[in-house]
Amino acid sequence: MGLLMQDINSPNRTLLTKASGPELDGLFGAYYMNSTTGITYVRLTDSGNPTFRVFDQYGPFSIDTNGQSYIRYVNYSTQGLAIDPVGKSTGAHIGNQLQGVTDSKRPVSKNITIENSTILYSTDAAGTTGIAITLNDGNDYFRIRDNEIGFADNAIYLSCYKEPGPKNTIIENNYIHDIGTRTPGGDAHAVGVQCGQDHIIQNNYIRNTGSVIEVFIYSAFPIKNVIIRDNFMRNATPHTTMGAGISVTGSIPYVGDAENFEISNNIIMDTTDFGISITRIDPIKIFNNVIYNTNTGIRLDTNAGAPDAIIKNNIIVNATEYSISVFDNATGFDIESDNNLFYNPIGKSKLFHRALGAVSDLSGWQTGLNKDLHSIEANPLFVSSNPQVASDFKLQQGSPAIDKGINVGL
Repeated sequence: MGLLMQDINSPNRTLLTKASGPELDGLFGAYYMNSTTGITYVRLTDSGNPTFRVFDQYGPFSIDTNGQSYIRYVNYSTQGLAIDPVGKSTGAHIGNQLQGVTDSKRPVSKNITIENSTILYSTDAAGTTGIAITLNDGNDYFRIRDNEIGFADNAIYLSCYKEPGPKNTIIENNYIHDIGTRTPGGDAHAVGVQCGQDHIIQNNYIRNTGSVIEVFIYSAFPIKNVIIRDNFMRNATPHTTMGAGISVTGSIPYVGDAENFEISNNIIMDTTDFGISITRIDPIKIFNNVIYNTNTGIRLDTNAGAPDAIIKNNIIVNATEYSISVFDNATGFDIESDNNLFYNPIGKSKLFHRALGAVSDLSGWQTGLNKDLHSIEANPLFVSSNPQVASDFKLQQGSPAIDKGINVGL
């Protein structure tokens, strides 16, 4: 028996909790299966008759591509399904290190498209929570587009053990929601990238996750050529990772481990910790993003050398702690920041650098560090005073943000 679901075709569907015994008095939304007799005891959340209201997925299920390539999975509608193509290597992640063994004879799938599908309540081999789609080393040229993915531990993971990871992945136009909400703990990423290169993550709508899009770089495998653009994400809360919109982090950074990264044209709102968090020393491009309602808008923090980033044409509104925070273990200050707009409705927008401490306003930042000389502190005048969807962040006529940006070559 796999997961039991109450009213699966209803918007109010509920995953039933496994009880420790058949006595369900006082337990609502619970079940117990006697493995000897095969009898299952169920109490619904409303104590109603369970006939025709309980779904048993008989899972977990997974799609095994068996090393085949050039496959399209289209118009699936599944509960409890996981897609996990086999990679070149197997192993484990031990802290910030990878331990794995390569199987040179293992067939590896490439050039696979997953589109227009609904993948909910993905489970692992134990029948509990799991990852909806996992790509491993050698799973190159995957296209994941126009899907709904929800109620999993993680939605999409790009992983590896002994080899450099998948290449040329496009993840676009997906609706990803309620990740990490079923069980406590776990990374709860909409997209987690641990390996590979040449990835594009674009035009996704994402809500209710942990760190929404996280790139975690292991020292053995640099990650190169990543574009994260045109996504709308909201409601990121801490799980085993921070509640951040976009995070680029990992082992101790070194030059070249995050080469050619672009984070552009994203709308990031309602994140517990950070809008964008960077812990690398390569010059990551952060252009044309809107960050709304967060603790810190853009955070740069390394434990080895000075962080490096190019921060231009961003709008950061209602960052309750800092609009930009820079903390480094070096005397250098390598960021290039300008043509941004900062606004805090309840006071001045604060910025922080280790050398200066908290700066109460933009002018102090400009004077102390000679940064953001063309940036402004003003209400951007979104078309909605309480934005909730992407179109609410359009600018009114007369907005001070209009024509204040600079051409960054996008």
